[in-house]
Amino acid sequence: MTEEQKEKARQRARKWYAENKERSLENRKKYYAENKEKVTLKVKQYQEENKERVSEWAKDRGKRYRKRHREELNLRQRIRYAEDIEYKERQKKDRRESMARLRQKNPERMKEQLLSWKKNNPEKVREHNRRMYQKHKESVKKRLEIWLEKNKDRTRQYRAEYKARRAKATPKWFDQERLQIEALYKKARELNLEVDHVVPIRSKKVCGLHTWANLQLLDKTLNSRKSNRHWPDMP
Repeated sequence: MTEEQKEKARQRARKWYAENKERSLENRKKYYAENKEKVTLKVKQYQEENKERVSEWAKDRGKRYRKRHREELNLRQRIRYAEDIEYKERQKKDRRESMARLRQKNPERMKEQLLSWKKNNPEKVREHNRRMYQKHKESVKKRLEIWLEKNKDRTRQYRAEYKARRAKATPKWFDQERLQIEALYKKARELNLEVDHVVPIRSKKVCGLHTWANLQLLDKTLNSRKSNRHWPDMP
């Protein structure tokens, strides 16, 4: 039988299978039920003789299945992750170990990927930092106190830079509002709030003024979240 004849035979077989799929499946089930031991032995023998081919086929089949049922599998995994505590802890441990191996094997590549992810996901980074701060507030405060003690020169420099920026943002009529602004800062200390510039005095897109109309009281968390990235009528 030539290759051309073999190909024609395969095409006829595919055509017949497409037209008689249910009948073919019934025939297979019937044959398997009547020759179960023979089929099982033949499959095992084939797998032993073709381990690499079987392995590749299994991987491809798994990929195709995951691709077709991606949403269903993700939903099942999320439900199990939420309900099964042991599974959740095991998954966390596996991810930590996997990331540790990757960092050890490709430290530069992992560093680049992390920096790229942070650049493309600023909101997620800020949310993560907020959660970590709330979770480890006391230890963060202690580390900050130690850092400030060790870096007094840098701290003075940062404060001087802030004062200089605020001085540049202070208009000539500031003296007319000085008492109101000082009273606002006093009230902020009493209420354990922070004085925020509605339009930030330092930003890549805008520069506000240090005036009464541009000040407001905010909770520390809200002020940290707002930072210099949000203001009214921003583009």
